[in-house]
Amino acid sequence: EQTAELIAHLWFNQPPAEFAALATRLSETNLAAILAATREELATTLSPTEIARLSYDPFGFTRLPESVGGAAPGFGPGDELFVSPDGKFRILFVKSRNDLPGYRECAAWLAQVKQLAAASAPKISLGFTGRPAFVVEISASMKRDIILSVNGTAVIIAILFWLAHRRWKPMLWLLTLLALILGSTLALGGLLFGTINVVSMGFAAILLGLAVDYAVVHYQEALAHPELTVPQIRRAIAPSIFWAAVTTICAFLVLNFGGLPGLAQLGSLVGIGVALAAVVMIFAFLPPLFPGRMSEAPDNKPSQSQ
Repeated sequence: EQTAELIAHLWFNQPPAEFAALATRLSETNLAAILAATREELATTLSPTEIARLSYDPFGFTRLPESVGGAAPGFGPGDELFVSPDGKFRILFVKSRNDLPGYRECAAWLAQVKQLAAASAPKISLGFTGRPAFVVEISASMKRDIILSVNGTAVIIAILFWLAHRRWKPMLWLLTLLALILGSTLALGGLLFGTINVVSMGFAAILLGLAVDYAVVHYQEALAHPELTVPQIRRAIAPSIFWAAVTTICAFLVLNFGGLPGLAQLGSLVGIGVALAAVVMIFAFLPPLFPGRMSEAPDNKPSQSQ
C-alpha cells in the first residue's frame, strides 16, 4: 500500500508533459488495448521480472520515466534494491511469524532479531528500520516523556505544598489521593475505550495540576477559618468547586468534536478525571486531616457558657 502511494506521488510530481502522456495512455479508449498487450506480453515473455511485475501491474504504473528510474533504481530490474554496486551495503527484509499489534510485542521481537543478528555478524555494522523499529523507538521515547511529566508534576506539587504549609501529613495524603484519582481515571478510560492511546496519556499531568487546586482551596479554607467544621467548609466551597469542574470538563469535552482520535480521547479522560477529582477532594481530603472538626459542634469550639 505504501509503495502504491509512493509511485502515485512520483507520477503526480512529473512534468506536465509526462503526466499528460500518462493520462492519455490510460484514457478509457486505450484501456482495452493496454490490457490486451499486457496479456500478450505475459504469454510470450521469458523474463521472471516482467512476469512478476505485469501480473500485479497490468497498466504499467511502475514503468516510471527515465528521470525517476535513475533516481530510484529499486523500481528497475536487477538486485539494486538489496545490495549496493560495491557489495558493502546490503538490505535484508525480515518479517515476523506472529502479528505485532503493540509496542511491547514489537520491542520483544526486535530484541530477538538484534540478538541473533549480533551473534551472526559480530563485525558488521547493523542498522534496523521499518515499523517495529519505529514503534519501539517512538513508544520508548513517549513512555519516558510521560513518566517524566507525571513524576515531575507530582514532585513540583509536593515541593510547593511543603514550602507553603510545612506539613507532611496533608502533603502525603494529597499525593495519595492524586494517585488514586489518576488510577481510577485510567481504569474508567479502559472500560470506556478499551485501549488508551499513547497521546491521551498526556492527560495525567493536566489532571494532576487541576486536581491539586481543589484540594488546596479546601485546605486553605480550613486553616483560615479554624472555627468552622469540615461540613461547613464543604458547603461553602463545594459550589465553586462544582462549577469550576463543570466548565473545565466542558472545555475538554469539546476536543471530541475535532478530527484527531488521540486528542478526543485525551479530552474525555481529562473530563472523567476532573469529575472524579472534584468529588474526591470535596468529600475525602479534609476528614482525615481534621478529624476533630467533623461534627457540627467540634471540641475545639468554645461553648456558650464559656
